[in-house]
Amino acid sequence: MPAGDPRGSDEAALAWLRERSATALDEDEVVTLADLAFALVRGDHPRLAAAGMLGDAVAGQREVRRHRTTPDRIGDVHADRARIIGSWVVWQPLVCRIVTGLLTALIAAAFGLPFASSLLLGGASATLAASTQLPARRAVLWGPWLLGIPCAALALWFARGQWWLGVLLLPAAWTAHHAVTAFAVFFAQGRRHLFGFVPFAVRLRLGLRGRWKVLATGLDKAVTDDVYRADRFLDVVAPTAPPVLVPVIAAARAVAACRRGETDLALRLVGRVLGGLNGLPPRCAGWVLLQASDVLVTCGRVAEAETAIERALAGLHPRRDDDWYDQALGRRVMLHLGADGGQASVLRDVHRLRLRAVRRADVGLLNVTETWLLRMALLAGDTDGTLRVARAMLPWSRAHTELGVTSEQLAARQVLLAQILLAGADRDRAVDLAFAALDALRGTHQPLAEAAARVTIARGLTGTDPADALAHVLAALRTVQDVRYRLPSAAWRGSWAALHAAAYALALDLAYSVADVLLVVELLEAVKSQSVPLPRDARSAERVAVLDALLNTPVLAGDRDASEAGGAADPLHYVPAVTVARACWSTSGDGHPVDLSPALDAIAPQSWYWSGIVVDGRYYYAVRDPGRGWYVNRKDGAAVLPALDALLDALPVPRPGESDSAAGHRAGAGPLGRDRTGAGRELTVLRAAAEALLPPVLRDALAGARPDAPVRLLVGLGGELAALPVAGWPLGPAADAPRLVEHAVVSYTPSIALLAAVPRQPSACRRYPIELALLGPDQDDRTAAGNRLRHALTPPGSARRQHAGALDKHRLRELLIEARDAGSAGHTLYVAGHVVRSELPADPGGGGLALAGGDRLTLRDLTARSGDGPAYPMPARVLLAGCGSIGVESTGPAGQRQLSEWLGLAAGVIAAGAEDVVCTLHPIPELPETAEFDLSVADLLVLPDDPAAALRTVQLRQLARWRSGDRPVPLVWQAYAHVHGAGPAATEG
Repeated sequence: MPAGDPRGSDEAALAWLRERSATALDEDEVVTLADLAFALVRGDHPRLAAAGMLGDAVAGQREVRRHRTTPDRIGDVHADRARIIGSWVVWQPLVCRIVTGLLTALIAAAFGLPFASSLLLGGASATLAASTQLPARRAVLWGPWLLGIPCAALALWFARGQWWLGVLLLPAAWTAHHAVTAFAVFFAQGRRHLFGFVPFAVRLRLGLRGRWKVLATGLDKAVTDDVYRADRFLDVVAPTAPPVLVPVIAAARAVAACRRGETDLALRLVGRVLGGLNGLPPRCAGWVLLQASDVLVTCGRVAEAETAIERALAGLHPRRDDDWYDQALGRRVMLHLGADGGQASVLRDVHRLRLRAVRRADVGLLNVTETWLLRMALLAGDTDGTLRVARAMLPWSRAHTELGVTSEQLAARQVLLAQILLAGADRDRAVDLAFAALDALRGTHQPLAEAAARVTIARGLTGTDPADALAHVLAALRTVQDVRYRLPSAAWRGSWAALHAAAYALALDLAYSVADVLLVVELLEAVKSQSVPLPRDARSAERVAVLDALLNTPVLAGDRDASEAGGAADPLHYVPAVTVARACWSTSGDGHPVDLSPALDAIAPQSWYWSGIVVDGRYYYAVRDPGRGWYVNRKDGAAVLPALDALLDALPVPRPGESDSAAGHRAGAGPLGRDRTGAGRELTVLRAAAEALLPPVLRDALAGARPDAPVRLLVGLGGELAALPVAGWPLGPAADAPRLVEHAVVSYTPSIALLAAVPRQPSACRRYPIELALLGPDQDDRTAAGNRLRHALTPPGSARRQHAGALDKHRLRELLIEARDAGSAGHTLYVAGHVVRSELPADPGGGGLALAGGDRLTLRDLTARSGDGPAYPMPARVLLAGCGSIGVESTGPAGQRQLSEWLGLAAGVIAAGAEDVVCTLHPIPELPETAEFDLSVADLLVLPDDPAAALRTVQLRQLARWRSGDRPVPLVWQAYAHVHGAGPAATEG
């Protein structure tokens, strides 16, 4: 074992995990007594040759002893398994034979049987005790009593002193051997004390009334897989159950309801249970709390679940409630296994369970603990060591042969081992194991785990059968996207999103590899309507996502139709699938899908459409020309990422761990900042981005256009590209090359599925007056100096009414309704204030417009309904003059900078009724020219002209100033974007 105590600190734990396999026991080179016993039983070696192995076996036992788990260390899995198997096949039978046979012979002799008959009777008892593999301590106590005394008494009664006594005893012992072996094995290995936490007096009373077996059956069904029939048994006992069983039955009902997807009912029952634990026996209370923690974890209330588990461990007895105590310890491990930090405490719990597994000769629990250690070592970087251990665990992982190990646990181990084998290029065995995991999960209603297994299969088949691999990963992607609407709580969103990202990245790679152009287009569009934080290192992220999906597998909220399942886990209601050429491969296609090309024509006829994303270190893009022709390509990261990183570094988008103010200072001093002598730096950064990211076919079309006849361009970028300002990109290498905004009217498009979910026909008004201007809705006397607005509080001159200063949601809703009632839907709303992003990865829709008292107007508020309309009705046109008000940027998990989803303020405003939104792509500096830009755009929005063209007009003025040497700040005028809010309706089919 590695030196040092891995349970002391997280650093020591990680070092121990990385070094653990270096000192592992080589199972192939060590001969144990168990191997010797198996060789004798199988007849692999002659008796004399097998006897010659005795010396090697004794030496091997010394190695096993040196590597085994002790109270001071976590041992090697091979040594612990050899110790358990040796106990099964050598030591327990040997002790049983000696002690049971000897005692039985002595008792028989005491009854007066002849010496020969006593030995014969003792031998029969010894054979029976050994064949049942009873632990030695039980055999010593029970063997003579169960067999020796009855056989001796019968022999004395019927044939004392007769010569044929031996002949009579032989068939009697043989018959008893076969009759009792099955019962004894079940008795020894079954869960005899499964519900021993119930007080003995209560069990006796129910047993006399014939109710104990009914209650035990109901409890067993509730906490296992037969949850739909548990209530039938519990209903029989509940009306007359003693008070001590009321919380027990309620906890069982809660678990069953939760596993059926009825999370609301489960939470109500848990609340009732937790309030009625006073006076309950500690062991009963421990079991109830353990079941309550299962419900709380599923519903995302992790902190409460941790408290319940600690209380359960305090109440359960480590020996008499061994199964439940192990479950409680295991649940605590599972809660912290995937968390950042705390590895030392996790290892302490794993050590306790490992020691209990060895002492109880529980191979299933031993393999579960080794699975956890393998996962931790894999994520700690020990790929080679985990590969050796994984190969050694294969014989124990191909089929469900371990008592007490559920199908989900076996599948988790199989997929983990498959992922390790994939890392070691052992693809064939990895695929076989992943298929075995799928078989183990059949009928368990665990779609996330099934999706993880399919992703693993697809990864294994990528090099040999990409078409079959694509079929598996698309099935996984459809499953994960359907699961989105059935998650029991938003707390599961992180695990779901990570697995979704892994499936999406692999599907995109395979679709491109098989040259399926339309599928690539569909995948690029599908990601915009889902929460997929796309990491650049998709392979390592895929492994973590798969393992987390197996570690955190929520019970889903029933098999509902996704089109009817809004769900607390998602801030938007169901959005329809997007199809390309009437085909839909990446989603289930239920409901009313939207065909992409007709949808784009409905938004902007004869337009160019550009979609793209960076995933797995590659840049994928798709371009549609006005004639509906599609162009798809992929560029390696070396040709894209340097230019992309340089542009992102020039923007005030916070890096992981960077504050908003620090990002603002960095960008302000960068090539797009307030340095008015940095024209050359600005051009260099933007030219490199354009050359790397702008598709050649689109660049040629833009270069061939004229400023007086610009093309219409719809931009639908995602991921890290979603907030890129493209208006200022040069269309050629020359210093005086035209900028993109000169040859194109640019609009950013949210998810087409989102537009189809809130379809509306564009209004046609003669004017769109500014009916209401909201200025600094979070500003009051208590606003910190760093957040105080000055220039942005200037109102538009044509605003009919304005509100400056703090206001809450109630007053904001009143103002919006008054503005709607005072005019018509065809007016403009002007908003100038702070826009804050969500701090929680599980709640990407939590960002929004800052209001009084730290409150905010979020996507969830804007999608809420009141009567027949939105709770916060929006007019046709909205100007959101705030930092990053487009809302596609959010704090992602593990320091990821962005989420590629349209779940921000702009999407909410569109869902609440807006047809056109002018917003910002990233945070902007609070400068006088920023306010001037806002007011200039507002003056043009009141006109009936195209809002995208109005924004282009103001940006062209700023570009002319830049070329004249006036140098307006590029971070301001290039940050604004027009977003379409009027789109097509979903189609039947």
